[in-house]
Amino acid sequence: ARRHVNRVVMELAARRPMRVDYTLRRGEVGERRRGEVNALVLHIRGSPLGAGADDREDFELLGLRGDLELLLDPDGHIPLQLRGNVKILGNVTIRLREAVLPSRLPAKATPPR
Repeated sequence: ARRHVNRVVMELAARRPMRVDYTLRRGEVGERRRGEVNALVLHIRGSPLGAGADDREDFELLGLRGDLELLLDPDGHIPLQLRGNVKILGNVTIRLREAVLPSRLPAKATPPR
């Protein structure tokens, strides 16, 4: 079992047109989102920290390894797609089918002055 700490860097790389088809739920109300968005493209890279860390060991998130790509909806910053590598399968893409949000969002915190 791998039990080390990683330094994770997320970099906003670009925007990319992407077709979406998912349901957005808030409480009991569901809304179908279908069409094209100009998604935000984030590159996610991780590297192990600390003594005994093996630089050859890939960063892993949700079973995906290596350099990852995350696409976000530009309006709500909802994750639309995550892409990475699975050791025995190769490149894998996970796409959003349904997002469930709280019926009431918490009030925004005001930063101290």
